[in-house]
Amino acid sequence: MSNDEFQNYYSQEVARFQAVRNRNGGDFYKTQLARVSRQFVSALVESTLEGRTPYREALRLLNISKVETFHKIAEQLTVSV
Repeated sequence: MSNDEFQNYYSQEVARFQAVRNRNGGDFYKTQLARVSRQFVSALVESTLEGRTPYREALRLLNISKVETFHKIAEQLTVSV
């Protein structure tokens, strides 16, 4: 790779990094789904909505404090609430 090619790639990566860094924060719900296995969250949401797992336990396992947040996570999974 020539120096000019390197400088071109390097400049592109710096610009890409700047664009990512300048975004307005992340998405809490997507982060929550990435933090814990999507399969686990799906099973937990399903179990809770069916009444097999108490909301209190589901909230504890997901480390959240509001039922509303739980329902928004369920929406992210496209599970009907």
